Amino acid sequence: QYLFLTDGLRYDRSLEARLTSDQEQRLRWIVGATYSNASSEVVSNGELPATPPSTFGLNALNTTETYGVFGGVNFDFTEKLTGGVELRYQSDEVFLNPNQRAATVRTIDDTFKSTTPCVSLQYQLTPDYMVYGSYAQGVRPGTFNGALLARPQFVIDILTQQFGVTLAVEEEELTMYELGLKGRWLDQRLQATVAVYKGEVTNQQISQSIFVNTPQFTGTVGFINNAGETDLQGVEIESSWLVIDRWRLDAGFSYADPEIVKDNCAQCVRIGGTLKSSEGKNIDGVPLVTGNLTVGYTIPLDADRNWYSRVEYFYTGKAYGDRLNLSETNATNIVNLRTGLTTGSFDIEAYLTNAFGSEEYLNIGLSTDLPSFGVSQKVGLPEKRLWGLRGTYRF
Repeated sequence: QYLFLTDGLRYDRSLEARLTSDQEQRLRWIVGATYSNASSEVVSNGELPATPPSTFGLNALNTTETYGVFGGVNFDFTEKLTGGVELRYQSDEVFLNPNQRAATVRTIDDTFKSTTPCVSLQYQLTPDYMVYGSYAQGVRPGTFNGALLARPQFVIDILTQQFGVTLAVEEEELTMYELGLKGRWLDQRLQATVAVYKGEVTNQQISQSIFVNTPQFTGTVGFINNAGETDLQGVEIESSWLVIDRWRLDAGFSYADPEIVKDNCAQCVRIGGTLKSSEGKNIDGVPLVTGNLTVGYTIPLDADRNWYSRVEYFYTGKAYGDRLNLSETNATNIVNLRTGLTTGSFDIEAYLTNAFGSEEYLNIGLSTDLPSFGVSQKVGLPEKRLWGLRGTYRF
């Protein structure tokens, strides 16, 4: 029905410097600084069937330069009680040219700054059991609705009036609380961590699109607005059991319940009738239940060489494909097989991933059908069964 080609080039580099105190002291500290620079250039070309054919395309450039400083202090109040405080300051300089082909398209740049703290306490109940609690804040850097720079002003006015869209998208903020238990059993052969968490995402960046049909402009317009608020809660379990010296089991389980508290969902109007139709639903794209189990067996050949075999099982529960929870993926069960030889300097591994050829979609989401400009769904196709041989040499 139409032709479309997109290509991208991404580049990034990062540096970090740290200075730490003696970690055996009662008072321990760390300070540091980070720098990163990333750029992304996307080129797209398309053609819609018509007489004559209608072509479209762009060449977008986006760069982000980030400076950060951080520090932290840990102090042993008693032999069993330890507290810690961390703080990070970050500055993100973002530049965007939505279409380098068009001389009339404006570029935009801005700087987003944030300060995020973390406070933690841990108490050693016994030499084998420890409980902990933490409070932390985090941010997702701000961005831009760069695509709007190429749209007529009246289209921008429609989005502003109906959905509160602005050219600059503010930072998304996260507040998280966590309680956990870490323990060792069976002569320290069995280790496990259990954590429960509750958090809140505010000023949430919601990516969506709407179809605009006016005498002056007809087409789909994508945008991001700070319209969301989500409550997060869940539990995570990780464990490792050395059954015998050669046989080891690793397992994990996670349950998540991300509930939409506040929304301004443009796509929901066409399906649910109002901008608020998604409130009380679960976030799309997030599996509610995940789990994994790995069984590994190692045979020592001599002092430096070991032969191992491993079976990996990954379970991913259903995830909703839209904010109204009307569509969902099926649960996936993936099994990987690995066997190999490890030495002091050289390792070799043979592997078979997705051994039983699962064909379930990896994800599902709302999209726009370009020829009709109607609501459609796009899916992530599964990776096929794959076998291979991998070698590693250390020097």
